[in-house]
Amino acid sequence: MGAYIIFKDVTNLRSLEEMVQRSDRLAMIGQIAAGTAHEIRNPLTSIKGFLQVLKRTFETQGMSKEQNYTDVMLAEINRINELVNEFLLLGKPKHIAYEQTDVSEVLSEILPIINNEAVLHNVHLQYKASTHLPEVIADREMLKQVFLNICKNGIEAMVEGGTLTISESVETSDHFVCIDVHDTGPGIPSFVIDKIFDPFFTTKDEGTGLGLSVCQRIIHDMGGMIRVSSKGYGTTFTISIPYP
Repeated sequence: MGAYIIFKDVTNLRSLEEMVQRSDRLAMIGQIAAGTAHEIRNPLTSIKGFLQVLKRTFETQGMSKEQNYTDVMLAEINRINELVNEFLLLGKPKHIAYEQTDVSEVLSEILPIINNEAVLHNVHLQYKASTHLPEVIADREMLKQVFLNICKNGIEAMVEGGTLTISESVETSDHFVCIDVHDTGPGIPSFVIDKIFDPFFTTKDEGTGLGLSVCQRIIHDMGGMIRVSSKGYGTTFTISIPYP
Protein backbone atom coordinates (compact mmCIF):
# COMPACT_ATOMS: atom_id res chain seq x y z
CA MET A 1 0.00 0.00 0.00
CA GLY A 2 1.27 3.46 -0.81
CA ALA A 3 0.39 6.89 -2.06
CA TYR A 4 1.81 9.58 -4.32
CA ILE A 5 1.42 13.24 -3.52
CA ILE A 6 2.20 15.62 -6.39
CA PHE A 7 2.67 19.35 -5.80
CA LYS A 8 2.59 21.78 -8.70
CA ASP A 9 3.49 25.46 -8.54
CA VAL A 10 0.79 27.29 -10.48
CA THR A 11 2.04 30.82 -9.73
CA ASN A 12 3.21 31.46 -13.28
CA LEU A 13 -0.01 30.00 -14.70
CA ARG A 14 -2.12 32.29 -12.51
CA SER A 15 -0.02 35.29 -13.51
CA LEU A 16 -0.42 34.39 -17.17
CA GLU A 17 -4.19 34.07 -16.78
CA GLU A 18 -4.38 37.49 -15.12
CA MET A 19 -2.28 39.02 -17.91
CA VAL A 20 -4.57 37.54 -20.57
CA GLN A 21 -7.70 38.76 -18.78
CA ARG A 22 -6.25 42.24 -18.39
CA SER A 23 -5.20 42.30 -22.04
CA ASP A 24 -8.72 41.29 -23.10
CA ARG A 25 -10.20 44.12 -21.03
CA LEU A 26 -7.79 46.62 -22.56
CA ALA A 27 -8.62 45.42 -26.07
CA MET A 28 -12.35 45.79 -25.43
CA ILE A 29 -11.89 49.31 -24.06
CA GLY A 30 -9.68 50.18 -27.05
CA GLN A 31 -12.35 49.01 -29.51
CA ILE A 32 -15.01 51.09 -27.76
CA ALA A 33 -12.72 54.12 -27.76
CA ALA A 34 -11.87 53.77 -31.46
CA GLY A 35 -15.55 53.62 -32.33
CA THR A 36 -16.47 56.76 -30.40
CA ALA A 37 -13.35 58.92 -30.81
CA HIS A 38 -14.59 60.84 -33.85
CA GLU A 39 -18.00 61.38 -32.27
CA ILE A 40 -16.29 62.90 -29.22
CA ARG A 41 -13.65 64.91 -31.05
CA ASN A 42 -15.86 66.51 -33.72
CA PRO A 43 -18.10 68.46 -31.31
CA LEU A 44 -15.10 69.26 -29.10
CA THR A 45 -13.30 70.82 -32.07
CA SER A 46 -16.29 73.03 -32.82
CA ILE A 47 -16.71 74.05 -29.18
CA LYS A 48 -13.01 74.81 -28.85
CA GLY A 49 -13.00 76.91 -32.02
CA PHE A 50 -15.95 79.07 -30.94
CA LEU A 51 -14.49 79.48 -27.43
CA GLN A 52 -11.23 80.73 -28.93
CA VAL A 53 -13.20 83.28 -30.97
CA LEU A 54 -15.08 84.38 -27.84
CA LYS A 55 -11.81 84.65 -25.93
CA ARG A 56 -10.33 87.01 -28.53
CA THR A 57 -13.50 89.10 -28.44
CA PHE A 58 -13.35 89.34 -24.65
CA GLU A 59 -9.66 90.34 -24.86
CA THR A 60 -10.33 93.19 -27.30
CA GLN A 61 -13.26 94.46 -25.20
CA GLY A 62 -11.36 94.23 -21.91
CA MET A 63 -13.78 91.69 -20.41
CA SER A 64 -11.24 89.96 -18.18
CA LYS A 65 -13.78 88.08 -16.08
CA GLU A 66 -15.40 86.46 -19.13
CA GLN A 67 -11.95 85.78 -20.58
CA ASN A 68 -11.05 83.81 -17.45
CA TYR A 69 -14.17 81.71 -17.92
CA THR A 70 -13.13 80.80 -21.46
CA ASP A 71 -9.61 79.92 -20.24
CA VAL A 72 -11.08 77.45 -17.75
CA MET A 73 -13.34 75.89 -20.40
CA LEU A 74 -10.50 75.59 -22.92
CA ALA A 75 -8.31 73.91 -20.31
CA GLU A 76 -11.06 71.37 -19.56
CA ILE A 77 -11.52 70.65 -23.27
CA ASN A 78 -7.78 69.97 -23.57
CA ARG A 79 -8.07 67.54 -20.65
CA ILE A 80 -10.85 65.67 -22.46
CA ASN A 81 -8.73 65.50 -25.62
CA GLU A 82 -5.81 64.05 -23.66
CA LEU A 83 -8.10 61.45 -22.11
CA VAL A 84 -9.40 60.44 -25.56
CA ASN A 85 -5.81 60.10 -26.82
CA GLU A 86 -4.89 57.80 -23.92
CA PHE A 87 -8.11 55.89 -24.41
CA LEU A 88 -7.24 55.23 -28.05
CA LEU A 89 -3.80 53.91 -27.12
CA LEU A 90 -5.42 51.10 -25.14
CA GLY A 91 -6.43 49.58 -28.45
CA LYS A 92 -3.71 48.26 -30.73
CA PRO A 93 -2.07 51.45 -32.07
CA LYS A 94 -2.01 51.98 -35.81
CA HIS A 95 1.04 52.84 -37.89
CA ILE A 96 3.47 50.99 -35.63
CA ALA A 97 6.97 50.82 -37.07
CA TYR A 98 8.70 47.76 -35.64
CA GLU A 99 12.39 47.82 -36.43
CA GLN A 100 15.75 46.93 -34.92
CA THR A 101 16.15 49.40 -32.08
CA ASP A 102 19.00 50.33 -29.77
CA VAL A 103 17.38 50.82 -26.36
CA SER A 104 20.35 52.83 -25.11
CA GLU A 105 19.91 55.32 -27.96
CA VAL A 106 16.19 55.65 -27.16
CA LEU A 107 16.96 56.38 -23.50
CA SER A 108 19.71 58.86 -24.41
CA GLU A 109 17.27 60.83 -26.56
CA ILE A 110 14.76 61.27 -23.71
CA LEU A 111 17.17 61.65 -20.78
CA PRO A 112 17.17 65.48 -21.04
CA ILE A 113 13.34 65.46 -20.74
CA ILE A 114 13.46 63.11 -17.74
CA ASN A 115 16.20 65.19 -16.12
CA ASN A 116 14.22 68.41 -16.51
CA GLU A 117 11.22 66.76 -14.83
CA ALA A 118 13.50 65.49 -12.05
CA VAL A 119 14.97 68.95 -11.41
CA LEU A 120 11.47 70.42 -11.07
CA HIS A 121 10.69 67.89 -8.31
CA ASN A 122 14.06 68.15 -6.54
CA VAL A 123 14.98 64.62 -7.66
CA HIS A 124 18.49 63.43 -8.56
CA LEU A 125 18.73 61.32 -11.75
CA GLN A 126 21.19 58.45 -12.14
CA TYR A 127 21.67 56.59 -15.41
CA LYS A 128 23.60 53.30 -15.38
CA ALA A 129 24.25 52.37 -18.98
CA SER A 130 25.31 48.92 -20.16
CA THR A 131 27.78 48.48 -23.00
CA HIS A 132 26.82 46.54 -26.12
CA LEU A 133 23.13 45.98 -25.42
CA PRO A 134 21.57 43.72 -28.08
CA GLU A 135 19.13 45.46 -30.40
CA VAL A 136 15.45 44.69 -29.91
CA ILE A 137 12.52 44.66 -32.36
CA ALA A 138 10.37 47.59 -31.23
CA ASP A 139 8.75 50.88 -32.13
CA ARG A 140 11.06 53.69 -31.00
CA GLU A 141 8.32 56.25 -30.32
CA MET A 142 6.26 53.76 -28.33
CA LEU A 143 9.29 52.87 -26.23
CA LYS A 144 9.89 56.54 -25.52
CA GLN A 145 6.30 56.87 -24.32
CA VAL A 146 6.71 53.89 -21.96
CA PHE A 147 10.02 55.09 -20.48
CA LEU A 148 8.78 58.67 -20.06
CA ASN A 149 5.56 57.57 -18.39
CA ILE A 150 7.20 55.21 -15.89
CA CYS A 151 10.01 57.66 -15.07
CA LYS A 152 7.49 60.47 -14.57
CA ASN A 153 5.48 58.27 -12.19
CA GLY A 154 8.62 57.50 -10.21
CA ILE A 155 9.60 61.17 -9.97
CA GLU A 156 6.13 62.24 -8.86
CA ALA A 157 6.10 59.48 -6.21
CA MET A 158 9.03 61.17 -4.43
CA VAL A 159 7.15 64.08 -2.89
CA GLU A 160 10.09 65.26 -0.77
CA GLY A 161 12.77 64.61 -3.37
CA GLY A 162 15.01 61.57 -3.79
CA THR A 163 16.86 59.62 -6.47
CA LEU A 164 15.58 58.06 -9.67
CA THR A 165 17.91 55.37 -11.04
CA ILE A 166 17.65 54.00 -14.58
CA SER A 167 19.68 50.83 -15.15
CA GLU A 168 20.28 48.72 -18.24
CA SER A 169 21.00 44.98 -18.21
CA VAL A 170 20.68 41.81 -20.27
CA GLU A 171 19.11 38.48 -19.31
CA THR A 172 21.02 36.20 -21.65
CA SER A 173 19.22 33.04 -20.50
CA ASP A 174 15.79 34.37 -21.52
CA HIS A 175 17.00 36.76 -24.26
CA PHE A 176 15.64 39.94 -22.66
CA VAL A 177 16.98 43.48 -22.59
CA CYS A 178 15.90 44.88 -19.21
CA ILE A 179 15.46 48.48 -18.08
CA ASP A 180 15.04 49.02 -14.33
CA VAL A 181 13.50 52.30 -13.12
CA HIS A 182 13.96 52.59 -9.35
CA ASP A 183 12.71 55.43 -7.15
CA THR A 184 13.34 56.09 -3.46
CA GLY A 185 9.75 57.05 -2.73
CA PRO A 186 7.47 55.60 -0.04
CA GLY A 187 6.70 52.47 -2.06
CA ILE A 188 3.41 50.96 -3.21
CA PRO A 189 1.17 49.34 -0.56
CA SER A 190 0.69 45.59 -1.00
CA PHE A 191 -3.10 45.95 -1.32
CA VAL A 192 -2.63 48.35 -4.27
CA ILE A 193 0.26 46.83 -6.19
CA ASP A 194 -1.88 44.16 -7.90
CA LYS A 195 -4.21 46.84 -9.29
CA ILE A 196 -1.82 49.41 -10.69
CA PHE A 197 -2.03 48.05 -14.26
CA ASP A 198 -5.84 47.94 -14.24
CA PRO A 199 -7.54 50.55 -16.49
CA PHE A 200 -8.84 53.60 -14.61
CA PHE A 201 -7.16 52.65 -11.32
CA THR A 202 -5.19 55.60 -9.93
CA THR A 203 -4.09 57.03 -6.62
CA LYS A 204 -3.55 60.51 -8.09
CA ASP A 205 -6.15 63.24 -7.64
CA GLU A 206 -6.01 64.20 -11.33
CA GLY A 207 -4.85 60.90 -12.82
CA THR A 208 -6.79 59.01 -15.49
CA GLY A 209 -5.58 55.57 -14.44
CA LEU A 210 -4.64 54.76 -18.04
CA GLY A 211 -0.90 55.48 -18.13
CA LEU A 212 0.41 52.13 -16.84
CA SER A 213 -2.31 50.23 -18.71
CA VAL A 214 -1.13 51.79 -21.95
CA CYS A 215 2.52 51.06 -21.12
CA GLN A 216 1.76 47.43 -20.39
CA ARG A 217 -0.19 47.04 -23.63
CA ILE A 218 2.66 48.52 -25.67
CA ILE A 219 5.30 46.26 -24.12
CA HIS A 220 3.09 43.16 -24.39
CA ASP A 221 2.60 43.85 -28.11
CA MET A 222 6.40 43.81 -28.44
CA GLY A 223 6.51 40.39 -26.75
CA GLY A 224 7.86 41.80 -23.49
CA MET A 225 6.59 42.39 -19.98
CA ILE A 226 6.60 44.94 -17.16
CA ARG A 227 7.18 43.83 -13.58
CA VAL A 228 6.99 45.89 -10.40
CA SER A 229 8.46 45.29 -6.95
CA SER A 230 8.01 47.44 -3.87
CA LYS A 231 9.01 46.38 -0.36
CA GLY A 232 8.10 49.18 2.00
CA TYR A 233 10.62 51.70 0.70
CA GLY A 234 11.19 52.50 -2.94
CA THR A 235 9.69 50.96 -6.07
CA THR A 236 11.31 49.30 -9.08
CA PHE A 237 9.67 48.88 -12.47
CA THR A 238 11.43 46.40 -14.77
CA ILE A 239 10.70 46.63 -18.49
CA SER A 240 11.84 43.47 -20.30
CA ILE A 241 11.95 43.40 -24.11
CA PRO A 242 13.00 40.28 -26.05
CA TYR A 243 15.90 40.37 -28.47
CA PRO A 244 16.47 37.96 -31.39
